[in-house]
Amino acid sequence: VIAASCSSKMPTGVLINVDPAKNIGFIKVGPGESYFCHASQLRDGTRLENGTTVRFSLGMGKGGRPQAENVCGAAGGGNVHGAAGGMGAGMPRGLGKGKGKGKGYAADPG
Repeated sequence: VIAASCSSKMPTGVLINVDPAKNIGFIKVGPGESYFCHASQLRDGTRLENGTTVRFSLGMGKGGRPQAENVCGAAGGGNVHGAAGGMGAGMPRGLGKGKGKGKGYAADPG
């Protein structure tokens, strides 16, 4: 396990499209900009929950795509719900039904 401190210089975003069964979600940073996040990258007691405001660093994932690493609560620990509040409060239509067909997630559903 890599220990990393959360810094105010790290990018901030809000967790969206969380799938607890797969331990994955995405961090929405801005319009059209989101990054894959796996629960193994969570630090400081932060949990993978929709609407949680987090700080993170960027690393390279499979296929050379950027992904979130060293994810921590924006206020330094735990789950923090910031001004973005309701962002990502639910999954877009068609996602989260759990049929096991491997349809996947859109990186930024809109």
